[in-house]
Amino acid sequence: MKRLPPLVRILPIILLLTTGWSVGLSAQSPVQGKTVLVPPQMKLGNVGPKIVGGYPSDPGNNQWIASLQYRQQHFCGAALIADRWILTAAHCVIDESASDSRFSVWVGGHNLDALAQGVRRDVTKIIMHPQYDDFTVENDIALLELESAIPGDIPRVALATVQIMSGPAAPNQPVTVSGWGALAENGGDPTVLHEVVLPVVSNSTCNAPQSYSGEITSRQICAGLRDGGKDSCFGDSGGPLWLSSAGLDYIVGIVSYGDGCARADKYGVYTRVFSYINWVEQHTGPLVADNGDENNENDDTDDNSCPVPSEGTPTTDSVLNSTEVVHNLSAQRNSTVQFTVDVQQGSRKLIIQTWAGSGDVDLYVAHGRVATTNDFDFAPYLPGNNEKVVIDVPSAGTWHVTLHAYKSFSKVKLRATIL
Repeated sequence: MKRLPPLVRILPIILLLTTGWSVGLSAQSPVQGKTVLVPPQMKLGNVGPKIVGGYPSDPGNNQWIASLQYRQQHFCGAALIADRWILTAAHCVIDESASDSRFSVWVGGHNLDALAQGVRRDVTKIIMHPQYDDFTVENDIALLELESAIPGDIPRVALATVQIMSGPAAPNQPVTVSGWGALAENGGDPTVLHEVVLPVVSNSTCNAPQSYSGEITSRQICAGLRDGGKDSCFGDSGGPLWLSSAGLDYIVGIVSYGDGCARADKYGVYTRVFSYINWVEQHTGPLVADNGDENNENDDTDDNSCPVPSEGTPTTDSVLNSTEVVHNLSAQRNSTVQFTVDVQQGSRKLIIQTWAGSGDVDLYVAHGRVATTNDFDFAPYLPGNNEKVVIDVPSAGTWHVTLHAYKSFSKVKLRATIL
């Protein structure tokens, strides 16, 4: 179930024109392999519905949260990330056209009944991720280029950095989802922006048989409560999963889909924004100023003043020695290469990074157990081979490092540094 596909706003009109009915649909129907619930409150003239289990946002806060509108009626959420750039879900705009003057973006406002309080812009370009899959809903991310810049007094939201994903956005940490989506699975639709605070859920928990049974990928992130009751819902699609750190707002995820709304064990599924930073910046230009050195393939140093490494190979039991570089690592798609690193009590920092080579390696790190794609403590989730995990005051004992081949990779380098 996507949180609100664009066709929802069209179907009631078709029913009225062809049958004379005055009530919206209430049945579930499969669309491209996911269940789409068309809520009964979606009648002609109604805007899309709201957040479950939350509360109204403060009107002056988070003005970077945007509304995608058709004929000035809300149907999906979005986020302002640069002067002329909006980030949203691909499934929200798969049927939209930038040449359609009825499609616009509204940002800086709070109440959908007071549209004059925000800023409206037409869209000049829609850029969907080229690998968006409407069946699996993978790569559910899109960019919208606006006709002109949004005024500078409306803030922009930052994209989550490696530090954010490894700390404030790690599993069990609180994040916020905001939108103009339903108050309940079949609930009403207030017009003001709502928000709800949820814990991040690990991919291993989200992939449990009673939840999504293995369908969640490393480029998605889940949030919600095991017992349900709080969630994003219809009308929230494309909107932000976000947090504040050191006075700055960061977007962590994009509302993508879920099984119903706020059901037990059925967490909300979000596109993991951090996994797409390079793709976003290919179109917008640089946005992330504080993201370590993972975008510099030729830089063997880091921001933590690590010692100059010696070069060598790991011991036969694949134990990493501090500052030692492991060369020429390779693996076929979906296979792994595993290492361990022993950390002594009192260590200030553990830094693990990969770089160089070709393909796409994903770095997973866990303490006291083998790190897997479903069970880990840290994972940058970056495209390419340049990934880094920085762990402040690491627990003593054995840390496990797993390199997973999202795509086949070769000639990758790996280093662990203990300070």
